[in-house]
Amino acid sequence: MCPEQGHVQKRDELVAEAPNTRQHRRFLAVVAISLCCSAFTLFRDHKITLQISLLQQEVEKLKQHNFNLRQLTQTAPWKYTTGSNVVRLQEGVGLRVKGDLVVDGGSIRLGGQGDIVVDDGNILLEGKCGPNRTGKGNLIIGDANHYTSAQNSLIVGKKSTVIGCGSIAGGTGHTVNASFAAAIGGSKNKASGITAAVVGGQNNEATGDYSVVVGGSQNTAENRQGSSVFGGRQNVASGLLAAVFGGRQNRATDKWAVVAGGFNNSATFKLTAIFGGARNIVEGDDSWFAVCVGGDTNTAPVFGATVVGSSGSSCDTTYCVTTG
Repeated sequence: MCPEQGHVQKRDELVAEAPNTRQHRRFLAVVAISLCCSAFTLFRDHKITLQISLLQQEVEKLKQHNFNLRQLTQTAPWKYTTGSNVVRLQEGVGLRVKGDLVVDGGSIRLGGQGDIVVDDGNILLEGKCGPNRTGKGNLIIGDANHYTSAQNSLIVGKKSTVIGCGSIAGGTGHTVNASFAAAIGGSKNKASGITAAVVGGQNNEATGDYSVVVGGSQNTAENRQGSSVFGGRQNVASGLLAAVFGGRQNRATDKWAVVAGGFNNSATFKLTAIFGGARNIVEGDDSWFAVCVGGDTNTAPVFGATVVGSSGSSCDTTYCVTTG
């Protein structure tokens, strides 16, 4: 075969193979497109599966939320009253609050055997005292208490009445009708002076500003600032910083006068004192520093007089001393 014939034969073979080569390329292109479509489909299906999983989680959360709502509404249906909505929950957990629970113009009432539990938190009743806040900001624990005229006050017990700002009543049947006053413990005590206090006892009254009565029965700290009675019965302290300690029917009625114990003793002038005894009297226009100690029906009417013991004795000169 001559060289020219060989070239012609090779050319004819290449021409014959050309269609097959085009078909092969077309096939490869179709395969590549198919693989791309499959990869896209797999990616899309995976993404859809992930979205479905997230949606299922949200659905479960909504189911739990709906269950809680059904539990609340089934066990405690809404009852409507004029001007407010009332929810009554007999059992179960009706409300869990992780943030702030705000009651604006209404009330939260808990009855039956339920509890309000504050874990590592505080109960805050915030607000200032003022003419437009009467009956607001109070914490009331007990029944039959009257607080419509109280502000930012605390009542614990029953049948007590509080009028004023920042006052405290704890016990039974107390009356606190001054700001920052307190009646704590006991029954039927009254604190009506500013910052006055009655602690324990029965039927005691602290009517003077800054006055104090502690224990006893039917005792009164009245009129002047800082008067005080500690124990006893039917005692009265009415002078500035006057004090009665125990006994019965004793009276300290002038500045810094003191009666300690005894029965029916009266210290009625400034800086006078009676210690024990009965029916002793320290009085007079100039009986500063006069003292009676014990005895019965003694008098010390002059400056610096001292009567100790005896009965019916009197010391009538300055700095005199009489003993029984």
